[in-house]
Amino acid sequence: MMITKMQSALDAVEAALAAIGAEISEHVAGRGTVGSQQQLKTFRANLEAMRDQIMSGTMPPPGQRLASMGRPITDSWPFDSRLGGALLKAEQLYLKL
Repeated sequence: MMITKMQSALDAVEAALAAIGAEISEHVAGRGTVGSQQQLKTFRANLEAMRDQIMSGTMPPPGQRLASMGRPITDSWPFDSRLGGALLKAEQLYLKL
């Protein structure tokens, strides 16, 4: 079975949501490693909106899609952040739809 672009993007968004949820829990426990709780919650809301758009098939035109995670991640998070990599992958696959 061939995985579609939409399914790949949805899988990446779901993986990023799971990873960001875990990091938010770490922040609540005082052990967060990247970003702030507020930044992570904003990113989670963006991912949820991406997921909803993909699942409903109601994607905005390419120039109007959510694309706000890449710059803060690449500018201020550690280069080897696994969470950052998951978020960037999800955003890129979403933007390519």
